[in-house]
Amino acid sequence: MTPLGLALVLASLATQSPATDSLRLLAGRLPESALIVEIRARPLAVREAVTDALARDDLAAARGLAAAYAAAWRDSFLVREVARFETWPGERRAAKVWADSTRRAGVAAYSRAGPAAAIAIWRRALRRARTIGDTSGIAAVLGNIGAGFLREGRLDSAGAYLERSRILAAAVGDIRVEANALGTLAGASADRGDPAGARERYARALALRQRIGDTRGVAADHNNLGLLAQTVGDPDEARRQFEAALELNRRDGRDEVAATNLVNLAGLATAIGDFARAEGLYRDALATWRAREQWADAADALHGLGQLELRRGETDRAREVGVEQQKLGNALGTDVGRVVAAIRLESRAGPEQGDPVGVIEPGTPGFRVVDEELVNQQGRRGCAFEETPGLQVLPSLPVPHRRVGDPLEEMNALDHRMAHVMGPRRAPAVRVDLPHG
Repeated sequence: MTPLGLALVLASLATQSPATDSLRLLAGRLPESALIVEIRARPLAVREAVTDALARDDLAAARGLAAAYAAAWRDSFLVREVARFETWPGERRAAKVWADSTRRAGVAAYSRAGPAAAIAIWRRALRRARTIGDTSGIAAVLGNIGAGFLREGRLDSAGAYLERSRILAAAVGDIRVEANALGTLAGASADRGDPAGARERYARALALRQRIGDTRGVAADHNNLGLLAQTVGDPDEARRQFEAALELNRRDGRDEVAATNLVNLAGLATAIGDFARAEGLYRDALATWRAREQWADAADALHGLGQLELRRGETDRAREVGVEQQKLGNALGTDVGRVVAAIRLESRAGPEQGDPVGVIEPGTPGFRVVDEELVNQQGRRGCAFEETPGLQVLPSLPVPHRRVGDPLEEMNALDHRMAHVMGPRRAPAVRVDLPHG
C-alpha cells in the first residue's frame, strides 16, 4: 500500500464512531435475537460496522451483523454484499477495503477542507471501485461527489452524479444510498426553483428511509418538506412538517438537530407575526446550541432573534442582539463581527426612533464581498458595508447564506444545514442535507 493509501485508510479508521465499534464487538458476543434488538435501535451504525468488520477481515462479525440487520429491517442488501465479498480473491478484497476507506476519508476531508478537497479524494475511490466492478461502491461514491457538487452550487454536475447514483443503488437494492440520492436531488430541485420536483423527491426519499429505520433521514425530509410548503405559501403544512421533524429528533435524543427545527418554526412564527412564540423558540434553540458549544449554530438563532426584533420595530433590542453576536464572533476568532446588517430607517417621531422597513441582503446595493476565504473555511460570507444615505449600520447580524453544523456526527449521516433567504424581512430557513453513506 502506498503512503497516501495508508494515510487515507488510517484517516477513515480514526473517525469510527463508538456505536460502530460496539456493534462490531457485540456481533461476536450476543445471540442473534439480542443482536437484532440492538440493530433495531441503531440501524444507522450497522453499515459502517459491517464495513469496519470487513476491513479487519472479521468475516464472522460481518455475517452476523448483516443477517441481524436483514431480520430487523427486512433488507437483505448487506447479506448479499458480505457474501459477494467472501467470494472475491484477496487482491480484489483489498481493493474494495481501500476504496471504501478512501471514500470515508473523503467524508472526513469534507468537514476539514471543504467539498473540493473531498471530491478529489472521492475520485480516487471511484476509480478503484470501477476497476474492481463494485457497483454498490460506485453508487455510494457517486452520491458523495454529487453532494459535493451541490455544495459548490454546480447543479448540473450534481444532478448527473446523483441520478447515476440513484439508478445504480436501485439496481443493486441499496435502499439507503438510493434514498440519500433522492433526498439530495430534491435539494438540487429546490435550488433550481422547482418546488414540485423537490417535494416529489423528498416524499420518495422519506418512504424509503422509513423502510430501513433511518429516522434521522425521515426527520430531515419532514423538515425540508416544511421549507417547501413555506415557500409556496402554505404555513399550516409547513408547521406540520417542522413539528413532525421536531418530534422525531427529540424522541431519538437528537436535541442539537431538533434545534434546527425550532429555528424553522420560529421563522414561520415570525413571518405570521406571532413574535412571542417565535422568540421563545429561538431562545430554546439558542440554549441547546450554547450548551453544546455549537457556536456557529447559535449564530443562526441570534440572527433570527435580530430579524424578529426588527420586524416588531425594536431596533434597540436588535442592536443588543447584534452586539451579542459580535462578542460571539470575537470569542470564536472569526470575522463574524465584520458582518453587518443595515436597516433603512424612516423617521416618524424624531431621529431616535425609526420604522424598520427591510433588511438589506448581500448582493444588493450597499454590500460587497470582502473575504472569500471566509466563505470556503467557515461557511459564512463576509461582507462589508459601503456607506449608503438613509441607512443605519447595526453590528454583526450574520448574513443568512451559510452551511453550518458538525459534518461528522455519524460517518454515514452527516448534517449540513443550509440557510436560504426566503425573501426580504424573513428569518433564515434552515435545510437539513444528509450526504451519502
